Amino acid sequence: MPEHGRRNERNTGANKGIGFETAKQLLALGHVVYIGARDVERGRAGSFWAVTNPDRPEFNLPLALYSASKSAATMLTVQYAKSQPGIKFNAVEPGTTATDLTAAFGIGRAPEESARVVVRLATLDADGPSGTFQDENGEVPW
Repeated sequence: MPEHGRRNERNTGANKGIGFETAKQLLALGHVVYIGARDVERGRAGSFWAVTNPDRPEFNLPLALYSASKSAATMLTVQYAKSQPGIKFNAVEPGTTATDLTAAFGIGRAPEESARVVVRLATLDADGPSGTFQDENGEVPW
């Protein structure tokens, strides 16, 4: 049950870039955001409930997504959606984004813009899709 009627969100890559910006946007919308962050200090700096803290009950959640490849994560998304029909799971292609991973190439849009794609899926209504792979234009066949 969401805390005080608010939705709870899990974000498995919120150290920086798109994940960090997604968590900020969801918090601004009043959601409770639990993050998985490879760098605990960066996670704490964002004032999020860090799932990487072993003292938190969320520490043992099955958050294998951030250690899997993108295609494996997409396949895992489908399996999670099948096994947990009361929770929405969708894989997202946020578009080419200017992060420290793409800096050498000088390409991509701002993380804030790409995060809007992720936030749209994270804030779906109850009748929204689950187990899909989506980009900013909708479902992507794969």
